[in-house]
Amino acid sequence: LPFLDQKRTYRCFQIKGDSMPPVEEGSWVTASFVQDWGDIKDGESYIVVSKDEGIMFKRLYSELESEGSLTLVSTNSLYAPFQLQASDILEIWKFETWNAFHF
Repeated sequence: LPFLDQKRTYRCFQIKGDSMPPVEEGSWVTASFVQDWGDIKDGESYIVVSKDEGIMFKRLYSELESEGSLTLVSTNSLYAPFQLQASDILEIWKFETWNAFHF
């Protein structure tokens, strides 16, 4: 994708579930790798890869310094926010863009 910063590392994830509208299930989310978790901006969307919960697409709120955790929030209000301990997190990727394909 030529409009993305060529100095960053990107990965695409296919989304499952209905917790993050307007991104629909089956859409592909492109995200950039977050090297420094201190760069997380509260309320922005990220992909979190965790040991126990797998791959999740959520809005993040950082409590890394005070609690050692992140709060993950869905845009679909049917899903309650929850906390994830930093020790369970393998990778964090910042949402950049998404594509949906309907045939």
